[in-house]
Amino acid sequence: TTLANPFVIDVHMPSTEPTPTHTVYAEESTVTLIPVKDHKVYYYYGTLQSKGQIMQTTMARVRDILAEKKRLAAALPASFSIDAHRLHVLMKPANDCKYEDVVQLFDEMAIVDVPCYALVDLGEQEKEWIAQP
Repeated sequence: TTLANPFVIDVHMPSTEPTPTHTVYAEESTVTLIPVKDHKVYYYYGTLQSKGQIMQTTMARVRDILAEKKRLAAALPASFSIDAHRLHVLMKPANDCKYEDVVQLFDEMAIVDVPCYALVDLGEQEKEWIAQP
């Protein structure tokens, strides 16, 4: 029978080659979400330059924040790139956040229809700034 015959499936694995350049995100349409303990989320827009940019919210408000930023990104002038008109979200879970919060963030990406998102390591400067009240 055909079930007894060996069958080989091609498996495509991620490249082990180092990426020569970093991914560039349009600052006008990028939101970084940092889930922490107690279902809280720190977030900021664009590139983090100072501690004053970091805002705090709850998991319940993340959808509203994403929807508003998506609307603003789509409304950018035509002189901006096509990528700038699409919302980009970087999720950087802190060590003390709950796994369920990370899963909920992925759910929010699907609900709000975020086209570009990534799970990224939290930077040292971000760790320092969110640790200070």
